[in-house]
Amino acid sequence: MSERRHPNVVNVAEAESMEMSEGSKFGARIRGLGRSAGAVQLGGNLVEVAPGKSAFPCHYHCAIEEAL
Repeated sequence: MSERRHPNVVNVAEAESMEMSEGSKFGARIRGLGRSAGAVQLGGNLVEVAPGKSAFPCHYHCAIEEAL
């Protein structure tokens, strides 16, 4: 049996990640799942927040929708 996955299926552990931190209040690892799955017009991220920190300061977007 083949172990190949569908090209649009992503293992979270294999997705590209980026570490972000700002001072002592903010820290997170962001994994771009949409891009890793080949998405072009829709994105999705997994945000892992460091213990005792917040991922981002309070903010808003004018042109980009954001859902939790």
